[in-house]
Amino acid sequence: YSFNASYYQRYGNNLLGGSSPAASGGIVYTAPGNGIICSVNASDGRLLWMTRYRSKNREQKNYTWVHSQPIIVSSARRPVLLAAPPDSNYLSSFDATTGELVWERSFPTSGNQLLGADSERIYIGGTEVLALTLEKGEDAWKAELSKGSSGMGCLVGEHIYLPRTRNTIAKVDRENGKLIEKLRFRDERIPDDHKTSLFALDEQLL
Repeated sequence: YSFNASYYQRYGNNLLGGSSPAASGGIVYTAPGNGIICSVNASDGRLLWMTRYRSKNREQKNYTWVHSQPIIVSSARRPVLLAAPPDSNYLSSFDATTGELVWERSFPTSGNQLLGADSERIYIGGTEVLALTLEKGEDAWKAELSKGSSGMGCLVGEHIYLPRTRNTIAKVDRENGKLIEKLRFRDERIPDDHKTSLFALDEQLL
């Protein structure tokens, strides 16, 4: 299928360009980085809702967030859409059904990654590693790790895996943010300062 572009023409030609959409229950959500987030019906492209978020600079990415596509998760009250768009220094929580803003929180540092979320917490990686409450966006814990991110992390089961400097991966407990161990991968083909991206497939770390 393709999206019905007639819904978006008056909001700019680049509304969906470059976005990393997320889908759940037959609905597609996207926040491509132009100050607007929207949801559409996956089968016919019909616009369900569209709303604005705090956009620092719609003409240029500010790199507060790195490769952070929207996330849909169910809380005790409502289905929630979490968005960390490339043109915003805010993490925003929306009611996924109506598009109403629930809360927002600013991040002053760059290089943050929205790793994932569950019914209670949101997990953020980057220079700092922390968990926020899904309900209000407040601190749940902050991991005591040496500063320095070296790539994209991911969630696997009950743990968070984060590439750090010197070809090491930090394994962190999702419940409390405690460092469980540091894993070192040895491959002469990979230089020490190489950026690493981690992926999860069927509870396996890749």
